[in-house]
Amino acid sequence: MEYINSFYEGIFWIDGYVDAKIIGTMHIDEKGIVTISSLQSLEQEKKQRTWKKIEHVFGYVNCHDTSKNYSVKLYDVFKIHQSNGALTKYKYQSSNSYISPKFDDEISNLFYNSIMLNYSIISQWVTTTGFSLVHNDSEDDTFKVNQLYTQPKQINLFKDESYEIYFFFRASAGYPLRRSSFIKEEVFINVETKKQFNLKELYTLKAVIERLFNILLFTPWIFRSILTPRIWA
Repeated sequence: MEYINSFYEGIFWIDGYVDAKIIGTMHIDEKGIVTISSLQSLEQEKKQRTWKKIEHVFGYVNCHDTSKNYSVKLYDVFKIHQSNGALTKYKYQSSNSYISPKFDDEISNLFYNSIMLNYSIISQWVTTTGFSLVHNDSEDDTFKVNQLYTQPKQINLFKDESYEIYFFFRASAGYPLRRSSFIKEEVFINVETKKQFNLKELYTLKAVIERLFNILLFTPWIFRSILTPRIWA
């Protein structure tokens, strides 16, 4: 993923203490574990500073490498370090976090309307793709190739008054080197709900779908998921 093994700097605050923002540096390692380092305490407005778990931490950050801005939402945050001296330093860590490539005005909203589920086998099942095959019709021996991609329309699977389920196509492109470019397409199962759910409730729904695929395919099945506060339409 594009977010891991990167450093970010930004502002962070505890749920309910939006006026007590701190400035800090954030790092995401190869396992997706997030560590925030700061000269300020996240609990600066609380009467007692403890080592107890912090339920939610929100933030806006900027990536050192790309200068892109992101919104972050961290669950189950623990203070792992505090040093006292000429410069007091604090470190907090979370293994359950979400990052969005935009400035989210409603970052403090803890309820979601949509979950995107991705697994590599889905791409093998769904034959629809946005790539167009371009033949080399050159009359000489010169090699020619074009990358043509148009995002396909969603494929509807199910819809009633409570749920809408469909295949969704998502693509990204880049030019990592001077003589290199790529287009990557992923296929997701999107589940949208009319009712808003918290994180645990949506993960229960995710687990139910995983168990269904486990039974049907007789193989371990764990989705990669993305949560979004999308409004039901």
